[in-house]
Amino acid sequence: MRIRFRTVCIVELRMLEFVFDDSATQTPVPQTVKELEDLVRAKNKPCTCDACNPRSRAKFKCIRWPHFTIALESRLTTNCFDNIVFAPPKLSSRRAWPVEGMPLVRTMIAYFDRPLTMLNDQQLAARATLIAWRNSRWEDILTTYPDPEGDALLPAHEMQHLWQTLNILFFGGPIPGISFRWKKLEKGVVGDATTSFSRHPVITMDPSPTAYEFGDYVILDFLSTLAHESIHAVLRYYPCLACRSGYRERRAGGYVRLFQTLARKLEEVIPRLLGGPVRLGRLESLLGELGGREWGARLKGRLPSSCDVENWGLVDVDTDVRNADVRRLVERMHAGREV
Repeated sequence: MRIRFRTVCIVELRMLEFVFDDSATQTPVPQTVKELEDLVRAKNKPCTCDACNPRSRAKFKCIRWPHFTIALESRLTTNCFDNIVFAPPKLSSRRAWPVEGMPLVRTMIAYFDRPLTMLNDQQLAARATLIAWRNSRWEDILTTYPDPEGDALLPAHEMQHLWQTLNILFFGGPIPGISFRWKKLEKGVVGDATTSFSRHPVITMDPSPTAYEFGDYVILDFLSTLAHESIHAVLRYYPCLACRSGYRERRAGGYVRLFQTLARKLEEVIPRLLGGPVRLGRLESLLGELGGREWGARLKGRLPSSCDVENWGLVDVDTDVRNADVRRLVERMHAGREV
């Protein structure tokens, strides 16, 4: 779920094992990366990631052990550049044969974080589709819309097609049965990723409010929200939710290691491959889950560790975005993309 900047998100905590940090209930929620780093160092929470605490992944720590493993090196193919590249991995939904969350995220990053000439033909075709769409809507992208309506600017079928194409390029292939819809959401929420009754991913986005991280160039905001929710969708569909990492991810609202690791890499790779900026709301979403971004809000969620904050590379949000700066950014990234 993507949260609008400067808005408190009331999070319904469904996981009974969530434990509040009583010592932190009177601690104000940090509002900047520096404040977050200082608080994390002061609390000095032990890191529970699989690198710092490998025992968390020991055998039989999950009721669904053993897990499905993905070996990209075992499935190679040749692309149109005559290079030997990774073939699309064989993925399975968590209902059939689950995979651990962090190994899945690392595999996906290894799959798409490659030079253009080292992508497979399916990825190259998906990239070409996205580039063609961007070129066809270039005038709309560079048009400011002070009072936007997303469903008029970007029809639902168009957004669903873009979402599935992102899945092919970045997440190993299409996800069956996906559905996108525009719908009025609760105040402060601009997007949400859920699963249908048949467990197929569903992305719902509010057509009216946007995060305004790109000034009045709201199409860029809508596309960033779509990319943000596509990460949540893939992390709901594939990883094993019975693992400890799955529990930690859900009880923190979905903004901890799996999301932050994958989103950070996408913010780096999308401009290079597609020639456009993307901002996935990583910091504001995390701080929103910790208690909100209103002045005086109190900490109510578990803090990340120092190891996490260092690995995530969080950056402060520019609260005074100017349209002229956004336009220069878009044009610079368009000129600097890989061709």
